[in-house]
Amino acid sequence: ITIAAWIRPNAVENKGILSKLSGNGFEFRILSDGKLEFRINRAASGSAYKLNSNQSYVANGSTWTHVAVTFDGTKSTIYINGVEDNSATYAPVQIISNTADLRIGAISTVNRWNGDLDDVMLYSRALTPSEIASMVTLVGSFRIIDSQKDQNPSGGSEENSSVTEKDAQERERPGVTRMFPNPVSYLINLELSNLQEDRVQVSIFDMKGILLMDQEFESENGTLVLDISKLRLKPGTHVLLVNTNGSQQVFKFLKK
Repeated sequence: ITIAAWIRPNAVENKGILSKLSGNGFEFRILSDGKLEFRINRAASGSAYKLNSNQSYVANGSTWTHVAVTFDGTKSTIYINGVEDNSATYAPVQIISNTADLRIGAISTVNRWNGDLDDVMLYSRALTPSEIASMVTLVGSFRIIDSQKDQNPSGGSEENSSVTEKDAQERERPGVTRMFPNPVSYLINLELSNLQEDRVQVSIFDMKGILLMDQEFESENGTLVLDISKLRLKPGTHVLLVNTNGSQQVFKFLKK
């Protein structure tokens, strides 16, 4: 199997990333000593198939880190930001099956996640090192590492709120001040500051980093409407990259 996720924990503590555990099974978590842990068959084998990371995870509530683990029946490998961190080899062993629910952000029903999780993925095979690295190379460049969290405090609006005006100087800078609606059906509306008529480069990627659109548009009266109907995007999360006069902004939107 392979488990992969972008994590942004608020604290160094014992919390689950992904698990399917009923005594035996598999579990991937962060620990209170600052390390990652992957373990299979806890009840039957104790710590025999436990692997901890060498590197500590970042837990400042603002930094995204990509973490992954693979298990191919004889070897477990932990990756951090696309780079192999630690591994262990065993005699051939299988993950003991169980009827427990698959839990995202918890170990069984406890150790619930405190912070943010994104793009949590589970594969039925061990991905190659190059496949793990590719998860980080492009998609990682879309993460605004020290930015405000992608949260909507009101909980009710469907508008993307990842662009905020921090001060007068930022308000004078050309760029997108509003993207809506989100989720998206076929039209994306962009409101731009200090751009009455200008060229805007827009790129759309899927969450694997595959480029789906790269086109230049002309804004009119500070607005730009993108018709994405011909792209035939699959339902799910996509990344919108906007370049206005050398200033890049990144948005995530959900295609209905």
